[in-house]
Amino acid sequence: MIKVAVVESERLVRAGICSVLRASQWIDVVADTDCGHRAIEIARRHRPDVMVMDVRVGQMDGIRATRVVHREVPATKVLILTEITVDDCVYQSFRAGAAGFLVKDVEPRELVKAVIDVASGDAILSPAITRGVIDQFLRHDRDRASRARAQVENLTNRERQVLVHLANGAGNAEIARALFLSEGAIKAHVSHLLTKLKCGNRVQAAIKAHESGLFTSGG
Repeated sequence: MIKVAVVESERLVRAGICSVLRASQWIDVVADTDCGHRAIEIARRHRPDVMVMDVRVGQMDGIRATRVVHREVPATKVLILTEITVDDCVYQSFRAGAAGFLVKDVEPRELVKAVIDVASGDAILSPAITRGVIDQFLRHDRDRASRARAQVENLTNRERQVLVHLANGAGNAEIARALFLSEGAIKAHVSHLLTKLKCGNRVQAAIKAHESGLFTSGG
């Protein structure tokens, strides 16, 4: 079972999120709160696999709480779930150590899948905001472009094809359909390209793809 904690300021919304997650046979909601400080206490005490965190929570905002959880309980992956989609908010969330960022209009089944994916080590970013947050990262650090280009050039043609789809926010199943491959094959390609790019997750790989100029060169 995946242990999950939910941090959401609105009681009704928090109850709904907990209900959706508890309906999954793979998830055990071990705690919930509306407070950033309490979220840190929960992380220390319960060591959840995933913490679903809103940006706007009481006493300490979700980004600050994410930073502390990431530093003190690194095994707990934080999935930001919020209605705020400002690029800088997304950027700051990942800088704080978040493993995923979703907007609240996500379908219940997609939220469950995101929690499972984050628990397994994937990074999640809503496709609708992928390019904005990548551009934000690029504005903050353009010096890595040449290194990124060299790493991407070291990928096989198939790995570069997978990287293009990944960088556009596609999941493994979607990439598999687009490239007429099995989902298992895509997982293997993603694993290999993450290793070659020295990236810890898919979001980092997407950023590196854009840094390298992969898209402007036509993939």
